[in-house]
Amino acid sequence: MMIDKVMDYAVNDDRVRWVVLTGSRTNPSLKPDAYQDYDIQFGVKDLESFLVSDDWLSVFSEVLIMQKPEAMSLFPPSLGGRFTYLMQFTDGTRLDLMLVPLDKEYPIELNTQVLLDKDGLVDLTKADDTHISEVHVEDCMNEFLWLSFYVLKGIKRDQFIYTLDHLSGMRDMVFQMMAWKMTGNPGQSYKYMEYKLSVDIRDKIIESYNVDDRFASMMLLFELMKWAVSEFDYDKKQFECVRSTFMESMI
Repeated sequence: MMIDKVMDYAVNDDRVRWVVLTGSRTNPSLKPDAYQDYDIQFGVKDLESFLVSDDWLSVFSEVLIMQKPEAMSLFPPSLGGRFTYLMQFTDGTRLDLMLVPLDKEYPIELNTQVLLDKDGLVDLTKADDTHISEVHVEDCMNEFLWLSFYVLKGIKRDQFIYTLDHLSGMRDMVFQMMAWKMTGNPGQSYKYMEYKLSVDIRDKIIESYNVDDRFASMMLLFELMKWAVSEFDYDKKQFECVRSTFMESMI
C-alpha cells in the first residue's frame, strides 16, 4: 500500500522529521472509494537536498505524470517556502506530497492524522477551523458585485466567452461563501460541499451553468449568493440596489 511506502521512506530518511495525512482519507463523513488521493505532508530539514533530483520519488511507484507547481511558470510560488509534488502513478494511485521546511508554517486541516513525529513538533491545535472574518465576507461580496457588471456588459455586447468567464468568477465567490457558511474543508473545487447542499440549492447551481440564457444564470447566482451570506453581515442595500439595476436594464 502507498501508506506503507510513504512510512518506510519517512522512517528511514533522517531528513524527514514528521508525516501527516490530510484530505479525503481523513474525513470520516466521506465514503472511501478508489479515486481518493493520498495527501501527505513531510516536515523536512534541508529541503534543497530533495530538489536536486526527482529520482528519490521512484520508491513510491512508477510515475506516469507529475506536476511540481512551485517549479512551474504557470503557477507562481504561493506556499511560503513549501514544495509540492503531485504524482499520478501508472498503477492508478495518486500521491500529493508536500515538503514543509521545519522553520515554515504548515497547513493543518481538521481531521489531520499524524503518522509520524520524531521530535514532537506537530501541533494539531493549530488546525484550520475555516473561521471567516467580516472583512473576508465584505471582500467576497464586493468581488461578486463588481464582476456582475462585466457580465452585464458582456451580455449587452453579445460577447459569449467574456460573459461566461466572468460568470465563472461570480460563481466562485458564491462557492466561497457557501463553503464558509457550512464550515469544514470543502475539498478541491468544492467537491465535498456538494454533499451538504439541499437538492434545491444543488439544482439551482446546476441551472446557473445555462449558457443559452446568461442573464438568467446571473440572476440565479444573485439568488444563491443571498442564500450563502444569509448568516453573515453584509451591505444588503448595496446588494439589492445592484440586483435591481440589472433587472431594470433588461426590461
